[in-house]
Amino acid sequence: MTAPQIAFNGGLIFDPQTRKTLVHHALDPKLSSNILTILAQKFPQVSVSCYDQADWYVERVDGGILHEQALTRQKPIVIQQTLAQFAQTHSLFKLMLIVDDTQTMQALKCQLDQFTGVINCQQAGNHYLEITSLRAQKAQGIMTLLESSELTLAEAAAFGDGHND
Repeated sequence: MTAPQIAFNGGLIFDPQTRKTLVHHALDPKLSSNILTILAQKFPQVSVSCYDQADWYVERVDGGILHEQALTRQKPIVIQQTLAQFAQTHSLFKLMLIVDDTQTMQALKCQLDQFTGVINCQQAGNHYLEITSLRAQKAQGIMTLLESSELTLAEAAAFGDGHND
């Protein structure tokens, strides 16, 4: 692909040819760290991944991470500190949670309700919960690309890897 790309639900728009970042809406580091601390304390059974502009990070490789590796054919970077500590010094675009059961998913969503109006929290399929910046909006990302390229909506195409794309 050579055209500008939208990633992380609109949190990052970049030109793959020049590697120039066109839009950058990362999560606030303090907020990310706070959420990751809560997850570690209250939901240690949940698989947690963090993504910056270029890489995928995990604290540990568990069943959910192994499943994601098989799907994406990518390998995460296992960090030597907690994800909450890591988040304090890194610009993260997405926190992805992989949950095995519906009861835990419901409890997790209830816990994250305290961040309503501060983050985007989107369930993807039955087992994934994605957390991105409140400013990360897919529709806004598409509009930004249309305006910068002088294309109309009828002339554009969008592809995604999830049901919410």
